[in-house]
Amino acid sequence: VDMEDANTDYSNLAPVNAPMNTLVCYIRDGPDAYSVKRHLERLEESLWMKDEGLLCNGTNGVQCWDTAFAILAIVESGLHVKERWRPMLIKALQYLDRQQIRENCVDQEKCYRQPRKGGWPFSNKDQGYGVSDCISEALKAVILLQKTEGYPQLLDDQRIYDAVDTLLLYQNDNGAVSSYEARRGSEYLELLNAAEVFGRIMIEYD
Repeated sequence: VDMEDANTDYSNLAPVNAPMNTLVCYIRDGPDAYSVKRHLERLEESLWMKDEGLLCNGTNGVQCWDTAFAILAIVESGLHVKERWRPMLIKALQYLDRQQIRENCVDQEKCYRQPRKGGWPFSNKDQGYGVSDCISEALKAVILLQKTEGYPQLLDDQRIYDAVDTLLLYQNDNGAVSSYEARRGSEYLELLNAAEVFGRIMIEYD
């Protein structure tokens, strides 16, 4: 719990384990502890009101994912070379620059985390989990803008190499790629799945 909180600034992987970690900290540390207050702040990122009432997203956002795809769509249309679009696209590039995960987790081997240095998450770097398709699309967006005249070179070659190196670590033995980590276990682990709603969740799939 402590490692997950430290590696995600208390946002945790998703609103699935975040409430559990919040309760653990509440019981262990007390209601006035920083860990509890920070958890409650981060939980708000996934909650929103609608006419149906209070709803909860599956993540704390899709910021990196949407930013990368917006860049790719604009580049594909050829508008990225027009002055009108450049200020917005520079801000988008700056966002991806800020959200690239620049270091692996503390005690990475102990907490069984996939290497993440150089990767991009689904939402923001605080959430702390690189995702293979988010890394791919963000990397492509960065390269396309940085090779276009008039755009700043915010990510140097080493940071590009870090992204490629990390992405390759998501590849499974069969050559395909998983989302959050390379497959680590056998499908026999699905026999331990206690969920009544979701199947094929105990290990990563291609």
